[in-house]
Amino acid sequence: MVYILLQNLKKNSLCIEGNSLIPTREPDLGEISASDLECLNEAIDLDKGYSFNKLHATSSDEAYKAADVNGEMDIKKIAGTLTNSEEVLTYLEQMYND
Repeated sequence: MVYILLQNLKKNSLCIEGNSLIPTREPDLGEISASDLECLNEAIDLDKGYSFNKLHATSSDEAYKAADVNGEMDIKKIAGTLTNSEEVLTYLEQMYND
């Protein structure tokens, strides 16, 4: 699936060089909010110097480790990794039990 997506993007927007994706056009920012763009820029700034192995180790929490290979991650396990996990779990239960 990812391969097909990248092939479609490659036709219109990207050049693939090794493990790097190089944009071939300017982004269309008309569909993204200012806060989304700010979050993306902060994430890029935070992670841009990390190797793949460092990024993988940093982002592979208990919820990730509990998931099956190529399987879905359990939303309750994801919420359980948060500092406010009780609040998030209560919110999710209310949202999905109504």
